[in-house]
Amino acid sequence: MNSTTRSSERSSELLSKIRSAQTVWLTTHPQADGDGLACEAAMAHALKGLGKNTKILNFEPISAKYRFLFERPGQPKLNVAVFDPDLDPAPPDVFILFDTK
Repeated sequence: MNSTTRSSERSSELLSKIRSAQTVWLTTHPQADGDGLACEAAMAHALKGLGKNTKILNFEPISAKYRFLFERPGQPKLNVAVFDPDLDPAPPDVFILFDTK
């Protein structure tokens, strides 16, 4: 099996998990920059459009220069929670991490 086939299978598996999920959490690395944050925002909008319960959970508040990604005119503002080590919620069906190094 070549790497393209494995990648395609992994993509299909992820899509299947997202389709069947009710709750999806999104995050990116600490000291997040534009590419990770933009991925979160884009995916959150797409998932909300599919009726998914979506939560963005980051390590620190969004810096002012990137807030526009989460506050687009004509669309509901995306809330971004800051990770709390004492947080003990029910786990999501799917947790997606963007822009790992």
